[in-house]
Amino acid sequence: MRDAHPREQAADAHVVLATAYATAMPPDTVFSHRTAALIHGLPVPVPSLLDVSAIAPRRASRAAGVRGRQLHPALIATRSVSGLIVCDPATTWAQLGGLVGASLTLDDLVIVGDAIVRIPRLRGGHAGEPRHALARIADLCAATTVGRRAGAAALREALDLIRLGSSSPGETLARLAIIRAGLPEPELDVEILGEEGALVGIADLAYRLFRVMAEYEGDQHRVDARQWNRDIDKYAACDSLGWIVVRITAAHLRSGAAVARIRAALVRRGWEPASPDA
Repeated sequence: MRDAHPREQAADAHVVLATAYATAMPPDTVFSHRTAALIHGLPVPVPSLLDVSAIAPRRASRAAGVRGRQLHPALIATRSVSGLIVCDPATTWAQLGGLVGASLTLDDLVIVGDAIVRIPRLRGGHAGEPRHALARIADLCAATTVGRRAGAAALREALDLIRLGSSSPGETLARLAIIRAGLPEPELDVEILGEEGALVGIADLAYRLFRVMAEYEGDQHRVDARQWNRDIDKYAACDSLGWIVVRITAAHLRSGAAVARIRAALVRRGWEPASPDA
């Protein structure tokens, strides 16, 4: 079993603090913003204080270790997660818009949105159902329009960039880098089928027309021996079916090598940029 990533450890510790605080939490208060996101298992930077919001007319908390806010009832929908009362995923995402430019970036907002609308695959790689997602894109849209939201412009911009099918922050960042570089937008979470229709694997990002797929390699691919061996078998099978497999990492994204390698593979398969600068 692999050790937890430091960010995962920090997220777990934050949720433990929230669980302890909940035992003495005043009525008409809920976990919100980044604390709610972490309780939902969403990938956000871990805050130093617990985000706790009071529902008006109750006043914001001033307790030690808490970042207290007051929210209008019309701007909030809640649910219980492991016994903790939190803003629901769509409300939480809308609240994060107000943090863009301070503790979050636009890309952070897209990453969280992608994670919320993602439909997890079932055992064996089978497609899940929409009800398995934390929320739908329509729910995110509705959460931005129920009233005046801080960061409304960032929310609208992020909504245009959220897609179904991203399985990790790295995959979202890869997609954003690809489209910002002027390359065609890839499909996400694409089933690669063998000659007899058997499922060979799931591509993170793919261009069916050109038979080019890009795979984002997170730490779990490196440190999990079983995952590593499955990846090798999958890439070999995809290669035998005529797919070009481009493997990329966070370092490749930072350096620009990821986009350059995907561009080269597309050109090799006949894609022609719309202009010399594309």
